[in-house]
Amino acid sequence: MIPAAVVYPYEAPSGFGVIKSLYLAGVPIIGLNHKKHFAAFSNKFKSLLCPDPIRDPNGFVDFLITLGKKNEKSVFFGALDIVTALILLNKKALSQYYYYPYLDDKTIDVAFNKWTMFCIAKQLAIPVPDTIMPSTIEDIGNADLPFPSVVKPLAHFIIKEGGLSKIEEFSDIYKDAKALEVLNKRELAALCHKALGEGFEIIAQEEIPGGCQHFYETKFYVDQKGHMSDITVSRKIRQLPADFGVCSFGEIAHCEVIKDYTIKFVNATNYRGLGELEFKYDQRDGKFKFIEFNPRANQWISITTFSGNNLVLRQYEDFAGKIGHEKRHRIDKTKWFDLRREIGYWARYGLDRSSPYYISFMHQSKSLSEGNATEAFLSSDDPILSIAYMYECIKIAVRKIIKHVIFKLTGIDISRYRQKV
Repeated sequence: MIPAAVVYPYEAPSGFGVIKSLYLAGVPIIGLNHKKHFAAFSNKFKSLLCPDPIRDPNGFVDFLITLGKKNEKSVFFGALDIVTALILLNKKALSQYYYYPYLDDKTIDVAFNKWTMFCIAKQLAIPVPDTIMPSTIEDIGNADLPFPSVVKPLAHFIIKEGGLSKIEEFSDIYKDAKALEVLNKRELAALCHKALGEGFEIIAQEEIPGGCQHFYETKFYVDQKGHMSDITVSRKIRQLPADFGVCSFGEIAHCEVIKDYTIKFVNATNYRGLGELEFKYDQRDGKFKFIEFNPRANQWISITTFSGNNLVLRQYEDFAGKIGHEKRHRIDKTKWFDLRREIGYWARYGLDRSSPYYISFMHQSKSLSEGNATEAFLSSDDPILSIAYMYECIKIAVRKIIKHVIFKLTGIDISRYRQKV
């Protein structure tokens, strides 16, 4: 019997991208989420509620064990760092019920520690931005870091003695900011003093100039024997927030240089599974600089499927065997977008002509309606979900417009995306 796939969370574009990639191949799917979500209207998978791994990590693991006892051994897919970490830290218990490319302890550190991955890239002669890992304020004073720079947490959590602590606390304190910009050594010292005082491990890194169009990603799968699938290269077109944000619109790209860097990095770390490396092109010296490594299916993994390189199916078949009946699907989709984030982008920047990130509604709409673009959730063969999703998008648009009007009238910005250091 072919095992099913278990995916968490199905509410994230990355999670639903995994689901899309699997149901096109006819794979039975169980989708997990910690709260009710419009994606549960999909007729392509069975949805179940589970504990929130951020607020109740032990409960989440216990749920997986209980679910595993009720079903045949399944192939597991995680779409968040916290889920990947919990699976790996509890592999002794979970490996009885789930197939997964479990990593050894050494590789786990590479997967979640930005400083470790930066050091490995540097050792491999992969170009990197200037980076420091300060542990004291004195480290800041002695550092020769160019400005502007950005401060990031070392990871979304701290792994210590086989457990997790400070899970997503940095994001909670700094309102979901992926990175915080500092313009001089005084600002850097103040921010690091605050972050270090709160017990966070951080890195400070040179900010490479240029918009998100200079961000490139490589997506890949490495099987249990260490064989890497074809690498898909993609490039961001827009992101939200526009400075340090999450992709809202991206496209397939071609770059042999970062493919070579990816192969070097993966071989050196002995990594297995779905993964993604991020790079930014530095116009000053013409080099692609390593930014970070993500040990999971990333946010727009489905673009690999619709461009003809179904990496998710590679992982499934690595454990379940060739299923031999993959449904035909279009392979001419070379652009991907998340309509909800694109609405957020328009509400924040499309209504403000003075913004450097301004885009007209007509230009944005035209770019999204091109025939080679696919949306994160919408699907012609999943009509009920598509209706629920469009209703959600309309609600988001109304809320964003109200926030914009309030800001224009009162100067009060209640948007979660505006960050100040």
